[in-house]
Amino acid sequence: SLGRVHDMATEQRRLQQQIYDTEQQIVAGEKRIAVCAVEKKALVDELAVTQALVTEGQKAQEELKSELDRMTEALKNQADSHAFSKREASELSKNLDILTAD
Repeated sequence: SLGRVHDMATEQRRLQQQIYDTEQQIVAGEKRIAVCAVEKKALVDELAVTQALVTEGQKAQEELKSELDRMTEALKNQADSHAFSKREASELSKNLDILTAD
């Protein structure tokens, strides 16, 4: 009977150690969860900043495209005007030739 009491006491100590170890694992797990929550918040904040930068970049790109379109239109108008002036000068030169030929 004394052997059985000894076995039960040994089993009780083993179970208490198991409970303690499990509690330590729970505490460690809770700490890891807390660290992960902080890391997640940092990542969410970083994502928000990145999204804001992307939006800002897209807006700047659209503004640059509009500016490029305006410049292209201005150059086209300038080229059209230049071509018109060349034709006008050519006509004037022809008329001058006709007038001076007489």
